[in-house]
Amino acid sequence: PVNYQLLAHHIRFHIKSHDEKSELQAQKTQLSIAQRVAMLMTWQWDTESGIFRLSEELQEFFHRESEETDLSFEEYLQLIHPEDRLLVKSALYAARYKHKRESLEYRIQVNKGHYRVVHQELNRLNKQHLVLGTLQDITLRRADEQKIRELAYKDKLTGLASRAYFMNYLENAIHSATRDGSSLAVFYMDLDGFKDVNDSLGHDVGDQLLITVSERLRKPLRASDFVARLGGDEFCMLITDDPAEKHSVP
Repeated sequence: PVNYQLLAHHIRFHIKSHDEKSELQAQKTQLSIAQRVAMLMTWQWDTESGIFRLSEELQEFFHRESEETDLSFEEYLQLIHPEDRLLVKSALYAARYKHKRESLEYRIQVNKGHYRVVHQELNRLNKQHLVLGTLQDITLRRADEQKIRELAYKDKLTGLASRAYFMNYLENAIHSATRDGSSLAVFYMDLDGFKDVNDSLGHDVGDQLLITVSERLRKPLRASDFVARLGGDEFCMLITDDPAEKHSVP
């Protein structure tokens, strides 16, 4: 005879198991979507075998085939920019032996000769020989930050320092000269008749004139001297005292 109570129990168990698997799959899908949106990628380093196991997102980042999920420790290090390699290697060993959470930024090769900047968090999984690495591509963020710095400290037209940068540099130079007992000189200049050039020949010609003047001002300067465009046709030069050489402004 059929044991309906036992049958019902088995049915409920299978339904619950199916629901849990569906929920787990949904959570994995949601996590994968969240990682893609945040541009997060992960790898696991098995410190006993030396194998790096790449997530799907990281495989795509490296433009690797789906079956190429593993790298050796040395293969992973070879992808890192030579100038950053020792820093990353030290951080990996620190995470392995010291149970210490490590955070750093470095450049990594995704195509031949093409590097991206990533932010990495390292964690060692307790009681396992595994180190988990979470990476985020921050290349565009760093590029945007560089553009902001250039806008703040560099004159877009001439490439000279901006007014804000010059004032900050001048303040520091005055403090240094006061402390060291050295001297400095500040030269201010503007272009006579510049408005007439703009009005008669146009702003494109006026811009080219400013660029030419900037190049001529920059050419005779020593590495320790400083020149900036304050705005319009105004320029400033900072000449610092160097006891090792007798310098005159051309």
